[in-house]
Amino acid sequence: MAAIVALVWFKPSIGSNSRLASLWAVATFLIVSLVGGGLILRAEPVALEAGTTVAAEEKRIILEPATWIGKPLPLIEHLPALGSQLAHGKWIALLYHHDCGNCEQAILNLTQRHAELTADGTRIALIEVPPTGELAILDAFSDLFEQDHLPSNRNWVTATPVFLWLSEGTVERTARTLD
Repeated sequence: MAAIVALVWFKPSIGSNSRLASLWAVATFLIVSLVGGGLILRAEPVALEAGTTVAAEEKRIILEPATWIGKPLPLIEHLPALGSQLAHGKWIALLYHHDCGNCEQAILNLTQRHAELTADGTRIALIEVPPTGELAILDAFSDLFEQDHLPSNRNWVTATPVFLWLSEGTVERTARTLD
């Protein structure tokens, strides 16, 4: 930043040596490109993988659930209400967006098959991917599911709906539909 200020401060005046003006233009271009390029590179999304933590300054997080099979669920530390519970027992977790029509249908399927899916003690978790919002269907069936959401201070990138079958916190399988 100091280099940019210096270049502006010592900018050659109009009518001065054309070589000096050319050097100034090239130097300004290079510094601005390097600074801008560095900012763009920092904005690259980071994939959330099992067994790794994501630095606090990372704002775009890519979720690739298919890569989590056979590994601990990496979302556990990001779920304040359910994280510790998901590490124990059997679960079916649904990642959803509040404004996703397919997600609403997936939740309807979970409600219709709730008795069948939970007969062996499996619990069901609904995990909302920000941005969060109201989903009217949840009001009628909130007692059937445990609910949580990923923190909204990050941009979580994933296709939804995604079902995760968990056992003792380990992802056994994933699918886009319940069947």
